Amino acid sequence: SELRRVKHGPERDERIPGIGTVRFVVRCNGDAEGVLEAAKAVVEAVACQCAAGWSDDVNWHAILPERFVTACAEEMTEQEAVAWMQHWRTLSHSQREAEEQGRQWSLLNWLYWLGPAERMWQWWDAQLINEDAIAVAVAVESWPFPWAAIAWLFRGCGALAVEAES
Repeated sequence: SELRRVKHGPERDERIPGIGTVRFVVRCNGDAEGVLEAAKAVVEAVACQCAAGWSDDVNWHAILPERFVTACAEEMTEQEAVAWMQHWRTLSHSQREAEEQGRQWSLLNWLYWLGPAERMWQWWDAQLINEDAIAVAVAVESWPFPWAAIAWLFRGCGALAVEAES
């Protein structure tokens, strides 16, 4: 199960769910171990909620690591969300990617993409490369898939950047 893989990694002969894995390199500033532990704690909390039956009544502020919750942006008002979307629609693909790299996600926005209806990936494995980098693999249901929530997971836990391996 995903929860077991977060805690212990995949078993040697475990079948990868979906169509396979996608790998990412998470760039850190000397604190890769702390970033990885925080990210695992976040995914563990999400996996536990998925296993228990996803509910909108969960107090995520209480069960997610404080480091992640405080990194999240304040929720936008409806007016701010409309203005943001208007701005977003004016950007080219490369401008959107650049904008996304520096943008904080709100907790509710991030949780939307982690809910069972939207999440198209599961934690597969992660290894420290060195104090500045982590190799992460996720099992995906289809390709392409929306992975910006994975990037915010790690950035919200203190990473500098997340790059998909080619």
